[in-house]
Amino acid sequence: MIPTHDHTPTDPADAGRPSLATLDDALLADGVRTPRLQTPSRRSVLGWLAGLGGIVALSACAAALAAAQEARLAAVGIGVVGGLAATAWAWWGVFRTGSPAPGRATAGLMAIVGGAAGIGEALARDGDRWAGVIAIAAGAIAATWWTWRQFHAAPRNRTAAAVLSAVTGATLMAWQMQRHGWTGAAIAVAGVSVLTLLLFTGQAALRRLLDVPDGICGVARVIVDEAVRTRATLVLVVIVLVSLPSLPLVLDGRERLAYRIQFFLDWALGGATFLLAMMTIFLVCGSVTGDIDSRRIHMSLVKPLRRWHYLVGKLLGATLVNALLLAIVGVGILTAARVLQSTPAVDPTDRTAVDDQVLTARQSVRPEHPRRADFDRDVDSEIDRMRRDDPAAFAVGEERARERIRAQKVQEWHSVHADIVSSYLFTGLEAARSTTGTVQLRLKPFADNVNVDRADVRFVLFLNDRPHPVESGEHREYTLTSGMVHTLDLPAAAIDMDGRLLVTIANRNLVPAGATRATAISFIPGQGMEMLYRVGSFEGNLVRGILVCWIKLGLVAAAAIAASSWLGFPTAVLTSLGIFAMASASAFLGHSLDIYTGADAADAGVLQMLFERLYHLTKALGEWRLWTAVKVVTSSIGEAVLMVVPSLGRYDAVNLVATGRVVSLADLGSCLVEVGLAGVGVLGIVAASLFHGRDLVAVGD
Repeated sequence: MIPTHDHTPTDPADAGRPSLATLDDALLADGVRTPRLQTPSRRSVLGWLAGLGGIVALSACAAALAAAQEARLAAVGIGVVGGLAATAWAWWGVFRTGSPAPGRATAGLMAIVGGAAGIGEALARDGDRWAGVIAIAAGAIAATWWTWRQFHAAPRNRTAAAVLSAVTGATLMAWQMQRHGWTGAAIAVAGVSVLTLLLFTGQAALRRLLDVPDGICGVARVIVDEAVRTRATLVLVVIVLVSLPSLPLVLDGRERLAYRIQFFLDWALGGATFLLAMMTIFLVCGSVTGDIDSRRIHMSLVKPLRRWHYLVGKLLGATLVNALLLAIVGVGILTAARVLQSTPAVDPTDRTAVDDQVLTARQSVRPEHPRRADFDRDVDSEIDRMRRDDPAAFAVGEERARERIRAQKVQEWHSVHADIVSSYLFTGLEAARSTTGTVQLRLKPFADNVNVDRADVRFVLFLNDRPHPVESGEHREYTLTSGMVHTLDLPAAAIDMDGRLLVTIANRNLVPAGATRATAISFIPGQGMEMLYRVGSFEGNLVRGILVCWIKLGLVAAAAIAASSWLGFPTAVLTSLGIFAMASASAFLGHSLDIYTGADAADAGVLQMLFERLYHLTKALGEWRLWTAVKVVTSSIGEAVLMVVPSLGRYDAVNLVATGRVVSLADLGSCLVEVGLAGVGVLGIVAASLFHGRDLVAVGD
């Protein structure tokens, strides 16, 4: 026997709502007889659980004993009977919480589900698999309706019981699909069922966690309830739960397995985070503005609950809901990724890429110039020469001009001409030398001075001044496609004892027709070359990536609370969406503002950016270019706003997880401080200030 709900309201927001006992009295007064259910005692619940465990254990042992004596038919029969008995006993306990006749309700449910399963299996065996699936689906719908009707005496348990019934029918449907060759669809249906069950189980756990005599927890509990009760948020949650297990079905099986898994990870985690951000905005804005417009907030604030306590409760509830949903998303992503990993790969190289480049956690190391002091002296010499030849280039600041000259020198260093070699030093590889057999050199080369797209580039490598690879006494060269990413496995033994690996590239390109020298090879500085080595597992990396997404959603919730604390629902939603879009695309918007005004302020400090803007504004006004002056002023305002809003794009955990790069604890801590503490704290202070000064009595008059 499972205990029923407690009729005593513990939620501050439920204080003005009639209890179920009051509703029962009203129904009896109208002539509708609603049976009252007694709450089972703890002893009866433990007895019910013991009975369920005893049925399962007894049937399992008897089936195992029969199988050991080679009585396979008897073992199967015992297993079927035991399974049916355990199912009937379990549902009898469930119906004890909501049906006046639990035995009749259980018998009806078993008849519906069992009949639909038998009809579906018979149709499928006759070759009509679709008819069999439809029969079982119809049985699941009928069982869900039957369960819903039986819980008229306990409406607060209706949803959970109906979901459990639907999951039971979906499990049977997945089992039949698997038996008749629809493995992918069966996994998708089973995934949706499990994730849905996890959602309602997690929601019940959150309600239990927040069921304490505290005002903040009471407000948070209302948010937890509204997450699966409000239409807009429920639709978004359903989309997440359905699309996540179904996404592998749309992948092209002819594509390389590594690309399929990367696509799934990128879209699953990124899409789920985006949908949860939308859900958070609608949930929080609807909850706060709904309380204010309907004046339910008065019932909360008349208690010993301050206004900022109310806002903290809303933020706590939204944060807990996001934690639950992201945990469910993580379970779905991990399960689906491992299922995809077990599918056949295109070739052994594809299998290696899945294990070593996607479902892993790799540390990235960027190259340094092997002669750093000489390189810095060359930069200083070039700066002195340009200061003499072109003093105007330093008008906007010597530091900016120095950075531009340095960028030019770095680009020259990343260009490998036919008559020279270029060397790139990777340091800090001590861990890679001692723990891994190989390291990965990731390259994206470009063939310069050719008009052929995807032209080949040819080169040879030297590792710490030794040729690699050497096959049959010959130094083998690499031939790679231009403009595409390539990963070369290098032996970790080539790393010296100090954790240093010097990679030297010598150009072996052919001379194009009509040219006098071979084509140069170039790499994009900071992007075209890196060294990668394994530092952790995919599971740990996925957890850290999900935590980063959770912190970002906390900022979204804080923005929604700040907007809805002084705006109506539509305006609050639009404002929250604007803040979310600005925080997600702050780097792109900043670069666009630089292009818009013609002033490069990337990575500039506050004073330096202000100086540059004043310089361009003064120059535009002096030349009577009024439109340019307007652009400078508007872009300055936009950049000021971007500097206040935290940049979510700096913590791209989705791309890191999808490409097998480690989401480090340092990145997680930085995101927690900048986004989770500073960003949420600033928005929380803004929300508290606005909400404190708002006249809630006059609202709606």
